[in-house]
Amino acid sequence: MMWEYNGFHFKLIKTKYFTGNLAIRLFYEDGDFYKDLTRNDINVCHHLLPDEAIVNTQGLDWAEDFILKNKLGEPTGRLVDSGYCLYPDKELEFPVYRFYLDKL
Repeated sequence: MMWEYNGFHFKLIKTKYFTGNLAIRLFYEDGDFYKDLTRNDINVCHHLLPDEAIVNTQGLDWAEDFILKNKLGEPTGRLVDSGYCLYPDKELEFPVYRFYLDKL
């Protein structure tokens, strides 16, 4: 399924990490090809429900707006750390979203 945001076309691929957490890959259309933009979620050691993923807002400040405008999910109100990186100079937490799996 194709999604649009600010004039760009995107494709989402739903898969899982080895932990069982939901993983969502984000690709954008570049001519006849799709380029992997980034993983739009973070694999953490936190226990998540099957329809939940942590949205990587680091460098993707538009990610939450993309999700909400395309009605792909909703915030749970929970914030968690990445589980991989610690930034001693700042507290960095990421939002947990509940995704509408039938739309992905």
